[in-house]
Amino acid sequence: MESYLYADFGIAHTRTLLIDVVEGQYRFVSGTLTRTTIAPPVEDVTQGLERNINRLQTITGRAFLGQGDEAGFLDELILTASSAGRPLRAVLVGLMNDISLVSAHRALTGTYIDVVETISLIDSSTEEQRINRILRQNPDLIFIAGGTDFGNEEAVRSLVRLVELAVKLLPQGNRPIVLYGGNTALRGWVKKRLNEECALFIAENIRPELSEEALDSAKLMLAQVFDDFIKKQAGGFRQLSPFSKYGIVPTAQSAANLVRYFDSLEEGRGVLYLDVGSGTSALLANRGGVATADIRSTLGLGHSILSTLDLIDWRDVERWLPFSFSPEAYEEWVYNKSLSPLTIPQTFRDLLIEQGITREIVRLMVGEAREEWKALGSDIVDFSPVIVGGAVFTANLAPGLSALLILDSLQNAGAFDILLDPYGLAPALGVIGYTNPLAVVQVVENGGFVSLGRAYCPVGRAGPRGKARVKLTVEGQTTKKQIAPGEIWLPSIMPGKWVDVDIRLPRGMSMNGKRRIKERVRAGTAGLIFDMRGRPVRLPSGRRRKQTIADWFTTVTGLALDLEMLEAAEVEGAPDVAAMIGAVISGISDEHFPDYKRLPDAPPAPDLQALFEAGADEETEGAVDDLARELGLK
Repeated sequence: MESYLYADFGIAHTRTLLIDVVEGQYRFVSGTLTRTTIAPPVEDVTQGLERNINRLQTITGRAFLGQGDEAGFLDELILTASSAGRPLRAVLVGLMNDISLVSAHRALTGTYIDVVETISLIDSSTEEQRINRILRQNPDLIFIAGGTDFGNEEAVRSLVRLVELAVKLLPQGNRPIVLYGGNTALRGWVKKRLNEECALFIAENIRPELSEEALDSAKLMLAQVFDDFIKKQAGGFRQLSPFSKYGIVPTAQSAANLVRYFDSLEEGRGVLYLDVGSGTSALLANRGGVATADIRSTLGLGHSILSTLDLIDWRDVERWLPFSFSPEAYEEWVYNKSLSPLTIPQTFRDLLIEQGITREIVRLMVGEAREEWKALGSDIVDFSPVIVGGAVFTANLAPGLSALLILDSLQNAGAFDILLDPYGLAPALGVIGYTNPLAVVQVVENGGFVSLGRAYCPVGRAGPRGKARVKLTVEGQTTKKQIAPGEIWLPSIMPGKWVDVDIRLPRGMSMNGKRRIKERVRAGTAGLIFDMRGRPVRLPSGRRRKQTIADWFTTVTGLALDLEMLEAAEVEGAPDVAAMIGAVISGISDEHFPDYKRLPDAPPAPDLQALFEAGADEETEGAVDDLARELGLK
């Protein structure tokens, strides 16, 4: 059984996690987080990684970095990167818009690639115009797709010649990577034409037959393309990549693999993964082996906040706030955030504004994903489970408030489980799952994800007197409740307790196609969540809207909001707000772990110490000294 050290490089933070065997089973043991050191004056991500690893060594009492002839304790290093650098700019070149190019778009699922141009052999452009369209975009990647295996070759040859001409017109040091995923019979010929002109990757045909799609090989090659691309970027990635046998994998692609694996374990309603970060947001879904992904490098709460301003109107944010808001206040908040994208909300109003923007980011992504979800059999959000990452959902929020934020954002329908990923494990498990699926199952079963609980969200509209009748039985104790339309109820149940649930819905409302639900479920950190607001959630206007938002907040946190105080000024918080802020994992039953220092030694580690030479620290200190002198501070 192996031990895994996982590192993810985001634009804001570098996260390091240790997954190892404890008492015969894989568990998430510990993790560390620090700021990503890709920005000046350091400009070297290995510095932040070394800091994280040193902290992990202190926490666990084990040496991952060997000293002298002494081997370190580690079997495998896994590296992923999301927004620590810009996305690849890609041009897709194919035969048919509705066949090969559609498959090429699907192959990009889970990658940090912006498709900037699409060229089809059947469009009305001349060859010269097509070449100019490629050159104008200055792409990092050209993806060639088209032709069934051993089918007509001449049309595919025309595509390759077109790309060859475009590549030759670019300077040697500025030529894009080319990925070929077309007719298998032409692979040798493609190598002869392009191998000496640019970096060339060849995958299996993504459309071997008109009725067959095969994307796995292309996805694997795209991960290698991403690794090749990011190694060429400044910041120390070239030194890091050889230490992982997978290279540097896109974070979202790794998470997408976990979503696919979860979906394969149980045929059900599919799996949904949501992550809203500082620079990038991702919405990944999988049902019945069919995957969709929406990855937006222009939507985020920190480094991408200015582009978010262009996409989300202030009125849409205001409707989620229990106080008045204006376009001037919106712009001021966004521009202040853009100056210091790593800051957390400093006031209670700031927290509510950030959560309002989060709701609209997710709503925008869900709206764009609905068309793709039709391929999964439904265009509504009815997945279960829903896995949620990102600090805005998982860090320092009461469980009830996290649940409300997720329900408002996704507006998922039916009965479904909500799992939080506060440690950022999903991408790590996605990579591990390629070779060790047992480790994935055991880490999840042993508390790798935090269950918020099961949510019950019927659709439809009941009459004003139509109420849902709920009966809950916990250890022989029965609680009955009638929930009116528009209300939310979070019963107080200890996390981990088994609950017999019996729900009778009023006429006009249903859940998973039924009006009555009877099941036995386990309570999460938020207990259970009953949401009778219907889908989509309808908000009243004016003063009633503000009061409704405040009432929902009070329901899930137990804290009353002073609307007059919130309207009056930006206060530094409200009385008892501290009671609302708390670790999202509070309430989880205590679980004993043995003293990690006493676990038996594992096989030798990769020699990570070679990455972290003393000279790097001296170079960093020199850069800081030079900057201080320029500022007149030294």
